[in-house]
Amino acid sequence: MLPVVPGGGGALIRAAAHADEAAGALHAMAHADEAAGAAQAAARGTIAEEIAQQLPRGGTYKLIDQRTGEVRYVGRTRDLARREAEHARDPDKAGLYFEVDWRTDDYRVMRGREQMLYEQYQPDKNRLRPISPRNPHRSQYLEAARQFEASRGQE
Repeated sequence: MLPVVPGGGGALIRAAAHADEAAGALHAMAHADEAAGAAQAAARGTIAEEIAQQLPRGGTYKLIDQRTGEVRYVGRTRDLARREAEHARDPDKAGLYFEVDWRTDDYRVMRGREQMLYEQYQPDKNRLRPISPRNPHRSQYLEAARQFEASRGQE
């Protein structure tokens, strides 16, 4: 049985219509929030990509035995992502964790830092010493790495 509404129910019908409009507006606002969230996520992704493009591609790295924490190999490269993939395909190094040490595209800094890491960890998988003691540029490479390290401490 339907309720009897004084005045023929016009007020009730208008109230129901307004309720439907309000529900529609809420629904539209929810979709707008979703769209805004998607736009913000896309913007964050774009910002992250821009930052990644500004970072140096090269640098120094360590390969670490995750069970023992021992540094087994140190190296330098002009492309860290490529080098990580190469090591992942090498049966002798595939199980080791690739850890970026420093990001830099400065060749002298990379050479000096690789030598510093080699002297610090004495990794067993490095077959050759990074910089020969007879290399005439050895001191320049090491000094470039020390200056880079000092500048990193001021950031």
